[in-house]
Amino acid sequence: MLNLIRRKIHPSEVIPRGWGIAYWYEYNQTGVMYPIPLNVVITFLRNLYCKLTHYSSKDKISLLYRDSIREAYTEGYNAGIKNEILIRALEDKNA
Repeated sequence: MLNLIRRKIHPSEVIPRGWGIAYWYEYNQTGVMYPIPLNVVITFLRNLYCKLTHYSSKDKISLLYRDSIREAYTEGYNAGIKNEILIRALEDKNA
């Protein structure tokens, strides 16, 4: 029955009025939505289920996944800054 009122949302999509995200899938970047009073209950029950079962390692996997994304972003950002500094230094040298 819950599958009949469940919707999935992808990044950059607008959340419809009256709906709220209950949980987020990290790997395929989709959020699962339910009507607003129900999404809070489902979020609580899902978190409780994850804590009580073998899915407790899910938190570690999610943290590693997020850390790797942050690390990749930081490396790319720093590489961009270094390239910008080199470009400005070459422009100043040629001017």
